[in-house]
Amino acid sequence: MDGTLRRILVQKNLQRPTGLAVDHFSERIYWADLELSLIGSVLYDGSDSVISVSSKQGLLHPHRIDVFEDYIYGAGPKSGVFRVQKFGHGSVEYLALNVDKTKGVLISHRYKQLDLPNPCLDLACEFLCLLNPSGATCVCPEGKYLINGTCNDDSLLDDSCKLTCENGGRCILNEKRDLRCHCWPSYSGERCEVNHCTNYCQNGGTCMPSALGRPTCSCAVGFTGPNCGKTVCENFCQNGGTCSVTAGNQPYCYCQPEHTGDRCQYYVCHHYCVNSESCTIGDDGSVECVCPTRYEGPKCEVDKCTRCHGGHCIVNKDSDDIFCNCTNGKIASSCQLCDGYCYNGGTCQLDPETNVPVCLCSVGFKSQRCDQKENPCDHYCQNEGICTLTAFNEPRCKCSTNWSGTQCERPAPKSSKSDHISTRSIAIIVPLVLLVTLITTLVIGLVLCKRKRRTKTIRRQPIINGGINVEIGNPSYNMYEVDHDHNDGGLLDPGFMIDPTKPTNYSNPVYAKLYMDGQNCRNSLGSVDERKELLPKKIEIGIRETVA
Repeated sequence: MDGTLRRILVQKNLQRPTGLAVDHFSERIYWADLELSLIGSVLYDGSDSVISVSSKQGLLHPHRIDVFEDYIYGAGPKSGVFRVQKFGHGSVEYLALNVDKTKGVLISHRYKQLDLPNPCLDLACEFLCLLNPSGATCVCPEGKYLINGTCNDDSLLDDSCKLTCENGGRCILNEKRDLRCHCWPSYSGERCEVNHCTNYCQNGGTCMPSALGRPTCSCAVGFTGPNCGKTVCENFCQNGGTCSVTAGNQPYCYCQPEHTGDRCQYYVCHHYCVNSESCTIGDDGSVECVCPTRYEGPKCEVDKCTRCHGGHCIVNKDSDDIFCNCTNGKIASSCQLCDGYCYNGGTCQLDPETNVPVCLCSVGFKSQRCDQKENPCDHYCQNEGICTLTAFNEPRCKCSTNWSGTQCERPAPKSSKSDHISTRSIAIIVPLVLLVTLITTLVIGLVLCKRKRRTKTIRRQPIINGGINVEIGNPSYNMYEVDHDHNDGGLLDPGFMIDPTKPTNYSNPVYAKLYMDGQNCRNSLGSVDERKELLPKKIEIGIRETVA
């Protein structure tokens, strides 16, 4: 506070810091940034700068803050009064929201407000007393110079002062006109020849001068104390815990399995087991309580004597069990009735011998009182099979290589080398057969298509009557053909021939007369007698006129 050893601790990621708090136990300084909505902290020497709380945890425009134990308490114009863990765990907890224009927060506690001596009361400074890490110092106003605790004018300094002062010391004349050397803070002696930092800081600590003549040390990681002569981990971890140091020179502990806490100061069983101080720790860190005779349950939270329901409870230490002297005069392990004993629809029955209620659980529940849901996968798959539930909540096993079956209950059949070869051959032959079948089907399809196209062409032959070819052209037979000749006889296929010797073949004089006369043929297709019989005279005359 006297203005010496001024240092900038934080200069990045700041926009509008409005709150400041000191955590003496952790030796950290916390600040609040109103605009960025965050709370950060740094060690006294400016190292290990971290963001402790941000808007991700629900922090909104903190204005003033204070630190007490494991919590940061704060207030803001829009956030009311809140608290949050100083280690950055958990969300912001708002203590009061309807507080109008909150400007600050201050924690008042007898452990926080320490009654410390005031070094200034012993100095009786003439002008102003300022505190510093080593105590206090007197300061003078501008134009005055402190000599032997008194503020004197600069006129007392005389240029004729010829005293040689070392290490930048200044020769002055005191009120008695005696020559003196005024030394810099890190030096002392008649001639300022003594360096206070010489061998002052231990274990690699850095020495920094002080206005009071006693320097301060910035210790290396792992050391602390005024002279850095003490290790940070010294007597920090308890109950066999292993201590390590962070980059910010803060100790932390690796505890033994049976202990917990930031310094391994808590015994796990004391906090985990309810009615027992004894427990065992598994290799995986799981805790199993060792319950006294009267208690049971995972945490020894169940009192067996509650079974007596008003009856006298008798604890048998030899058998680790209890007996009840019930109000009806019977001595049994329980005086409990079935009313409300079984959960989730379980059916309760009293054992006729022990009078103890027994639950018959409904589907999907288990345990002594049917208060635990049953998992269909529990103990379903054998031989290290992996169980999964289907969409219908039915178990299904995925067996390892050497096991098979619904529940992986039988060994998998061993496959021989020939089986592997056969499987490989089938994998090659089947695709080849399918390929050949496909090619054959395509070829047959092409052949059938070509034949179908050929059958569309109608073949015909001319009628031979008396050695003369008679071609009859009918355009309707050739309506689907292309490139045919429309000249006379072009529509007829000369390959269409009729054998006149067959009794089923005959000549038609109408065709002969029509076509042969029209073609100026001299030869007649039929005899005169046939034409007379088949063609009356009037029709023949009409045909001739038509041909002409």
